[in-house]
Amino acid sequence: MASTVRLTMAQALVRFMAVQHSERDGRRQQFFGGVFGIFGHGNVAGVAQALDQMQDGLRYYQCRNEQAMVHTAAAYAKMHNRLRTFACTTSIGPGATNMVTGAAGATINRVPVLLLPGDIFGNRIPAPVLQQLESPQSQDVSVNDCFKPVSRYWDRIYRPEQLLTALPEAMRVLTSPAETGAVTLALPQDVQAEAYDYPEALFEERVWTVPRARGDVSVMRRAAEAIRASRRPVIIAGGGVLYSEAADTLRTFADATGIPVGETQAGKGAMPWDHPMALGSTGVSGTAAAIAISREADLVISVGCRLTDFTTASKSAFENPDVRFIGINVVEMDAFKHASIPVVADARVALEELQQLLDDYGTPAEYRERIGKLRQQWIAEADRVMAPATAAPMAQGEVIAVVNRASGPRDVVVCAAGSLPGELHKLWRTRDPKGYHLEYGYSCMGYEIAGGLGVKMADVRWDPAASARTIGIATARAAPSTAPRFPWISRRTRSRSALWCSAPRIPRRWSARSSQRVPRIAARWCTCRWIPTRVCPGMAAGGTCRCRKCPNRARSRRRARTTNRDRRDSGGSYSTTGFRTRGSAGRVPHEWFCTERSRRWFVHLASLTSPSLFVTWTDRHGFTRTCSGPSRYTGRKGSFSCRRRAPAMSWCSRRTPHAPVASAAWRISAFG
Repeated sequence: MASTVRLTMAQALVRFMAVQHSERDGRRQQFFGGVFGIFGHGNVAGVAQALDQMQDGLRYYQCRNEQAMVHTAAAYAKMHNRLRTFACTTSIGPGATNMVTGAAGATINRVPVLLLPGDIFGNRIPAPVLQQLESPQSQDVSVNDCFKPVSRYWDRIYRPEQLLTALPEAMRVLTSPAETGAVTLALPQDVQAEAYDYPEALFEERVWTVPRARGDVSVMRRAAEAIRASRRPVIIAGGGVLYSEAADTLRTFADATGIPVGETQAGKGAMPWDHPMALGSTGVSGTAAAIAISREADLVISVGCRLTDFTTASKSAFENPDVRFIGINVVEMDAFKHASIPVVADARVALEELQQLLDDYGTPAEYRERIGKLRQQWIAEADRVMAPATAAPMAQGEVIAVVNRASGPRDVVVCAAGSLPGELHKLWRTRDPKGYHLEYGYSCMGYEIAGGLGVKMADVRWDPAASARTIGIATARAAPSTAPRFPWISRRTRSRSALWCSAPRIPRRWSARSSQRVPRIAARWCTCRWIPTRVCPGMAAGGTCRCRKCPNRARSRRRARTTNRDRRDSGGSYSTTGFRTRGSAGRVPHEWFCTERSRRWFVHLASLTSPSLFVTWTDRHGFTRTCSGPSRYTGRKGSFSCRRRAPAMSWCSRRTPHAPVASAAWRISAFG
C-alpha cells in the first residue's frame, strides 16, 4: 500500500507547487518563483495558512492590487521565456474579479500564470456569503465563472481529493508551449481547510520537460521549395522567436539567405536594430522600409507570430497578388493562418532545419541592395525625428531618443497601451533580445509599473556584485535565498555606529513578519574628524554636514552641492572622506568605519540585507538609534539586545528631521 500524508487541501496545493520544475535543453529551474496574494474571506484560513506553514518551500510576496500582481506574474514569465511563473491568490468577490483583466492579457499573450481565487462554500450551507453573486438560475454560479473564457484551463475544486487530477492537468497546460496561458483553480473556502490522506508520490519532485517540436519532414521540404522559388521573401518575427531562444538562429539564417526580417511588438529585439537584414517594426506601426518590402513580397515567412490585424494591417500589408505564406509556429491554429504552408514546430529547430535545406540559397543581389537602400533611408528619417529641437515642449521622438541613449545595452524598456507603443515600435533601437518589453496583445492600461516589477524580479542577468559601482556609498539589496541569514555586527573600540536614515518612508520599527524591504541604504561622510555626517538616501546629494563644532561645515556643504551633483548627473560615484572598504574596488563594500574619537563600531556588510534583528538605544548626544543584528551586544555605557526579526537593515534617528527626497534617491535605487 502506498504511503500517504494527511494534509489540508491548501497545504497539499502549496506543497505540490513547491516541487514543480521545468526543463528545456538540459537547463532546469523551479517553475514557480513564488506566490503573490491578498488575503481575505475565501483564502485567509486556507491558502494563507498553508503558505505561512510552508514558507521554506514557496515564497510569498505581499501585494496591494490583484490585477497588478497578475501583470507582474505575466511579465516575470515572459522574461523567463515562459519557463517560470508566479501563482496569484485572492479572496472571493472583487478580489477575484480584479484578476480577470490580467488573466485575459496572459492568455492572449500566451504566457503562463496560475490563478487561485477563493470561492463560495462548497457545501453551500452559509450561502449567501459576503460579496456573493446570487443567480436565480443556478446555485453553482460565482464570480469565478468569469474566468472561463479567459483561461486556458479552468476548474473548481469541490473535494480535496480532486487535486490529484486537477493539479497535473494545470501543470500540463502551464508548461505547454502551444496551450499555455492563464490557468484558474477556483478554491471554495471550506474545501481549502478540509483534510485528506494524499499519496506521498504527489509531492515528489517533478520535472516538466518543455519540448522543442520538430516539423514534419515533407512539410519542411515544401517550405524550402517555396523559399527557393521566391525572389522577394520577407520574414516576420513574432514573440515565439524570443520564447524559443531563437534570436541568434534567426540572425544566422538571415545572414545566410539574405532574407530581411521585420518584427512584431512581441518579437522586437529578435534582430539588433543595426543588422543589415533588420527592417525594424512591421505592420501598421512599421518602418517605411518594412512597409515597402512587405508590399512587394512574394513570400511571407511568419516565425512565432499570430499574424494579428496590426501585423498584417488588417490583411492589406501584402499587396503582391502572388504572395504565399509559410507559418512556423508551435500553435497549429497560427501555423495555418492565411492558407500558409504549416510548419508546426519550435522556431529555433525549424530555422535550423530550413537552413540545412537551403544551404546554397540566397536572395538576388539587387534585392539585397534595395533592402540596404531602404534601411539607410529609414535610419536617416528616424534620426531626423529623434534629433533635438529648439522648440518646447519636447516631441515624443526626442524623449524616446534621450532615454534610448541613456539606457544600457541590457536595459529593458517596458510599456503598454496608448500612443507610445507605436512610436517605440518604430524608433526604439534594440540591442538585446530582452531589451524591449511591451504588452500589446491585449493593450492593457496599467501594465507598465507592474510589468516593470516583474521584469526586474526575473532579470537573471543582473549582477549584484557589479551593480554598485560607487565608492563612498554603502548599498544593500534584497538578499537571495542563498544569502546568510543574519548580518554580522561586532564592537570595536573608539568609534560609534556609522549610519542614520531620516527618510520619511522607512519605518522605525518592523513587525516580526513584515514583508517590506529597503532596497538601498547610503552613507556619506564629511571631512570632520570628530563626528560623521549622517545622511539618508534622500539626502545623498545636496545634504549638509550635521557635525557639531565642525570647522569644515561650509566646505562640506559646498562639496555636497557641487561635486556630488556633477558626478550624479554624469552617472559617476559619490565622494567621501573617512570611509574605508575592504575588498575589490567597484564592488559592494564589506565594511565601513566611523572616525569618532570616543569609540569605534565595526559593521560588516557581507549579508546586510538578510533577515535580521532590531535594537534601539540612546547615544551620548541624546539621539535614539535603531540598528539590526543577530544577537546581544554590550557597550561601555550599557547593553542592548536584538530579539525581533525584520527583512532588511535600516538605521533611523527619531531626532533627525525628515529631509526632502532629492533626485539622488532615484539614482541610488537605479544602481544595478
